Formats: sequence, C-alpha cells, structure tokens
Amino acid sequence: MLIGYANTLPLDCSTQEKALDALGCDRTFLERTQSLDRESLRACIDYCSSGDTLIATQLEYLAVSIADFCLIQKELADKGVGLRIEALELDTNTIQGQQVLSTIQGIALFERNVMIARQREGIAKAKAKGKYKGRKPTCEEAKKLVEAMIINGKEPREIMQKMEIGKTTFYKIKKEIKLSEHR
Repeated sequence: MLIGYANTLPLDCSTQEKALDALGCDRTFLERTQSLDRESLRACIDYCSSGDTLIATQLEYLAVSIADFCLIQKELADKGVGLRIEALELDTNTIQGQQVLSTIQGIALFERNVMIARQREGIAKAKAKGKYKGRKPTCEEAKKLVEAMIINGKEPREIMQKMEIGKTTFYKIKKEIKLSEHR
C-alpha cells in the first residue's frame, strides 16, 4: 500500500496532495498545523504496516533535520515500511535508494560528531575563562525549607514534591545538612 504524507510547511498543501494522488497513494495524511508534535506524521507512521511505502514529495516536508529524517526512516524500517522522497528520487525499496540512505546516515553522524566537538570546545574555552561553572546551586532559602521539613519528620517523597526538587538534589541537601551538624 502506498501512503502519502503532506505538510503545510508550504502554504499550498493541495499541490502536494495532487502530486501524491498522481503517484498512486491509497491514503494521504495531511499535517495542517505547525507544531513540533506533528500528530499527522505520528498517525501516518502508526498506520503504516509491513510492506507499505510512505511517500513524501520533499524531504523538508517530512523531517525537520537530517537527524530527524534518520529517526523517522529507522522507525519505518523497523516496521518493514519503505520510504520514498520524490524530489530526491530516493526509494529505500531499491538498492540505489539504500546507498543514498546510507550516505545520508553517514552525513547525519558526521553532523552530530561536529556538533559535539564544537560543544566540548566551547565548554573548554568557557571553563578556561572561568565562565562555565555548571548548573546554578539550589538557593539557600530552599535549603533551609528542606532542612526544616526534614527536622519536622516529613517523608522525602513529600518534601521533593512540595519543593519541586529531584531526588539527587534532595539527598545532596540532606548530606550537606549532616556535614554542617558535625562542624
């Protein structure tokens, strides 16, 4: 079964719909909202089953980045669903399509590695200048409130919920309280 996906990224979604109809799509999902959730894409992927092929007219209508494309493609492949991007003449059901896909995945990996390297470099420079110190500590006022609740015998879970702090933060504060008592 051929399943189409169209996105309102371009103002005229009807052009995509017509193109998908011309390609013989049995069913077409239309993304009519500009949100990160992409509910129609989720519904489209969920609808696809083994042996189906998902078709999009342009790559940018399907994915927001190369990494996003790779995730979508992997999810489809795991379900046994092929993918066609008409503008790129990419069809993962063919050997040539698999080769192009492999190249795209390599570029995505390269892009991610470059981003991580730049991030590490930026952190190292900031640390050298004394500007990178990690997350700001929990304010002293919150620590005092947590200490008072501990002394009053409140349960850790109750304290964490009331103060909106995580488990690690709670036990770190508790440890600091014990250390200050021994001084």
